[in-house]
Amino acid sequence: MQAPITGDAMQSRDFTVKLIATQFVKRYVKSNENDINDAESICGTMSQSSMKFVAVKKVEQQDIPAAHRNRSVLIVHPAAKAKQVRSLVAPAQ
Repeated sequence: MQAPITGDAMQSRDFTVKLIATQFVKRYVKSNENDINDAESICGTMSQSSMKFVAVKKVEQQDIPAAHRNRSVLIVHPAAKAKQVRSLVAPAQ
């Protein structure tokens, strides 16, 4: 979820952002050893001519699925979700 938020922030600063779906990058990952290998895999994936990029979502577009996920968890584990919401809201106060 971090990539779309960062992508939206970069687009607001007039950068061109291209997001690659994780299922496409995972095919090219050699090993999960370090960030250098991951970066090399991502660069190799981007150079593919047939690569399909994912659209950058606005924050409002990300809010709706998050609300649905929270609702489904709230139904199953109400006390745990209440604690999670309190922990997320507390730093903002």
